[in-house]
Amino acid sequence: SVDAESPAFAFDVDVDVEAGGRRVRVRVERQHETVTIPLDSEPGLVRFDPGAFILADVTYALGVRFATAALAGDPSIVARIRAGRELVKEGSVQARAALAAAFEGDMFWGVLAELAAALGKSHAAWARDLLLSAVHHRHPKVRRAVARALGEFTEAEVAVALMDPARADESYFVQHTALHALGKTRYKKAFKILRDAAGETSWNGVIESGAALGLGELADPRATPLLLELAKPGNDDAARSAALLALARQADLLESERAAAIDAILRGLDDTRFGVSRGAILAAERLGDKHFLTALERLAESAFDGRLRRDASEAAARIRDAQKTPAAVTGLRSDLETLRVEQRKLQEKLEALSRA
Repeated sequence: SVDAESPAFAFDVDVDVEAGGRRVRVRVERQHETVTIPLDSEPGLVRFDPGAFILADVTYALGVRFATAALAGDPSIVARIRAGRELVKEGSVQARAALAAAFEGDMFWGVLAELAAALGKSHAAWARDLLLSAVHHRHPKVRRAVARALGEFTEAEVAVALMDPARADESYFVQHTALHALGKTRYKKAFKILRDAAGETSWNGVIESGAALGLGELADPRATPLLLELAKPGNDDAARSAALLALARQADLLESERAAAIDAILRGLDDTRFGVSRGAILAAERLGDKHFLTALERLAESAFDGRLRRDASEAAARIRDAQKTPAAVTGLRSDLETLRVEQRKLQEKLEALSRA
């Protein structure tokens, strides 16, 4: 079945039957259309739009068997990613086995990075366990994606698994992401690791930036002085920018730290370093406080770089729009997401009980 916002386009479907193969060109004329392809026997692999030539947001609904075959054997990177996402949503024992096999056998890191992101968004216990098994994957970009996805979970075992890459991974970027994710777990031993990493000196401030972002997620008032110090002139620009973003997050989590965060971000908006000023604009937008509007409007008119003028103008507009949204609506959205996570957890418990 095909649902298209813009009908009248053509796509190919490859069907592999008994190690042969057949390609069918299908033309869609209406927004909602069902295409039937007669075959002599059940296919082993179905490929929609091989090569992903159509610019589209495609959702697969092939079923576990065909999605498993696509993830394991489709030469198209896009097709494997789409099939993997379907398997994450399905979550059956067969789907989990196929995903685990992909982390062992798929040779392209991009497929595994996308699968890691989908696993993290699922918030499922089995997805967390699969991610934990891939923490030490051979490719650094996969390890980074896995660390980022593990930031969606707050269990102690996740925090413990993140400690090693946060302190000693051979890739600075993996360390950066693992430090950020470690802060999200709010594990009691995370503060010391993040504090120590914030004091390091690394290329382009990569490690210090990750530590700053992690400190901002801890909801620990002890992090505020560290972030304020890291945001001062003399430190790496990237680390200063990350510290300002972390202060905005800290202010969201702890009302007691809001005044200090606002003052630091206001100073950052007037900084002469491009990266710091841009980071301050992002921090101001994320915090969404009306106290930033005057400074942002001034930057929109007189900043030394056109990109800063544009970003400041857009940030001010978004803050004004956010001020019009009732707090109750924002709270309901947050409550709805919490209920969705709880529903997933209850469903997993029921499945476990049914298998017992």
